Amino acid sequence: MTATSAASRLDDSLLEAVEARSLWGVRSALEGGADPNARKSVTLTMTLNNGETRHDTRQAESVLALAIEQGLVEIVQAILEKGGNPHLPISWPIANWIVWDVKWRAETWDQDRWRDHDHHRVQFPDALSFALAAGPTDMNPSGARVKMVNPKRHEHTSRFVILEPRREVVATVLRGGAIVSPSALTLALNLAQGVGCWDDDVRPEPEFLHMLQDHMGRTSVSVSASEPRSPTSPTSPTLSRGSAPAAEDPSVISFIAHTLSERLRISEVDAEVEEESLTFAKIKGQEVARVLHTGTSTSTGGGSPQRGHDSEAKIESLKRDLEEERAHMKALEEELRALRMAMGKSAT
Repeated sequence: MTATSAASRLDDSLLEAVEARSLWGVRSALEGGADPNARKSVTLTMTLNNGETRHDTRQAESVLALAIEQGLVEIVQAILEKGGNPHLPISWPIANWIVWDVKWRAETWDQDRWRDHDHHRVQFPDALSFALAAGPTDMNPSGARVKMVNPKRHEHTSRFVILEPRREVVATVLRGGAIVSPSALTLALNLAQGVGCWDDDVRPEPEFLHMLQDHMGRTSVSVSASEPRSPTSPTSPTLSRGSAPAAEDPSVISFIAHTLSERLRISEVDAEVEEESLTFAKIKGQEVARVLHTGTSTSTGGGSPQRGHDSEAKIESLKRDLEEERAHMKALEEELRALRMAMGKSAT
């Protein structure tokens, strides 16, 4: 057995152990020299309408992606400890299948053998972003080396899963050296607002955004600034002429995080205004109904008009807060837009 084939067998064993949820198998394969960044392979074989048979093999889910999707905290930790790279992109292809037993033409094979155009295509820039993904998607069938020959049904090419962020998994990926990327922050903000990674409605989970902010607070470096820092907002990163900070620069990430937090705060104030407006409308409705029924206003009869006045005053106060938050948010977004433009010019 060649060294290459031996390593390949170890990688296969690692992939199969993760899918079997076997911590012992994972550790054994890693100790034996398996690649902690190993990926499944998927081979699609199709017989075309002209009788020609074509094959295509692509890399698919990584061992880290498989462990994250299943919520296997100890296995995620074992992979990261043995050199699993949380900064590698996570993506995989899903094959198409024959519909109504109509064999494909060569053009169909060339253009549509993989569902790369699918709305639910899985593609994330790093492991932390994937750990924060929420919503339905397709993954490849089980096995280290998946082979599909003339598949005729959806379930022959994929399995349906619901991606669900787990606090322990996110914490483990962060401890494993993950950098909080803009993608991860955006996904965490969406989760806080009850939006999944494909704009699906999910249960609002603000704790993930707080986790990322707490992590950045513990790990980020101090950013010096020539201007005094506002007590309520971080200083935006200083850009030198002709240069731009790297995407993982803590100052850039911190600034983006603050911008996202402000957006979340605006949403929260909007919700408060709506709630108070409903309360106020209910009180006024009750007062109108009482007047119609008795011919007497609550200001001269029973009841407490103070509740309505208090609610009206609170609505006005919240509206003023909301205008201030929006003005602050607009200024932050202008700074962020200028920052991204500068980074784009530097990259070119």
